[in-house]
Amino acid sequence: MMKTPKSIDEKWFSDPVLQAFADLRGVEFRPMFGGVAVYQKRGKQKVMLAYAGGTAKEEWRGLLVVTDYKHHETLKKKFPDLVPNFMLKKWLQISDEHPAFKKILQGIYDLAVQASPLIGVVQKPRKRKTVAKKK
Repeated sequence: MMKTPKSIDEKWFSDPVLQAFADLRGVEFRPMFGGVAVYQKRGKQKVMLAYAGGTAKEEWRGLLVVTDYKHHETLKKKFPDLVPNFMLKKWLQISDEHPAFKKILQGIYDLAVQASPLIGVVQKPRKRKTVAKKK
C-alpha cells in the first residue's frame, strides 16, 4: 500500500501514471518538481522517478527517471527517447506528449517491479543548517 502525504494535491491520486506505481511494494509518493515523486523502499529508501503532468511548466512535464550516471547509457539504449533533463543531469526524461511515453512508462514500471538497479538512487541525508548563536 502506498503512503501519500497530505501535501500532495488530490488530483494526483487518480492520475493513471501514478496509479500504475501504486501497487508496488514499499511505494511512497512525495511532492517534487511541481508533480509527484515515487519512492520505493528496497533496503534503503530510493527515489525512482518523478511525474509532472498537465499543470507543470513545459520543461518539467512528463516522466523523469533518476539513475546513477553509470546506468545512463544502458537506459538510453533500452529507451532511446529518454534524454537528460536540462537542469538535473542525473535524471532522464520524456515528455508526457511524446509518442513513446506510454511504452517507456511501461518499461520503467517493469524495471521497478523487478527492483532493477537501473532506476532509482538512495538520497544522501540532508545536512542540517546550524544557526549561529547571538552573543
